[in-house]
Amino acid sequence: MDSKRPKRRKDKYNPYTLHTEKGKYYISFTDANNCIQKVLISKKYLIVLINKSLKIFLG
Repeated sequence: MDSKRPKRRKDKYNPYTLHTEKGKYYISFTDANNCIQKVLISKKYLIVLINKSLKIFLG
């Protein structure tokens, strides 16, 4: 991992981690089988997820 996003609280509404690797954007989460999944996402979707996280965190 090259860098991670600023820390944010993880709870049942935000159980994922956003990060970049070699200039690409990824979302990581634990699935129902307790296995870590890493999915490549577009920058557009990354921005949507960050805004959603802020709305939930800030109320």
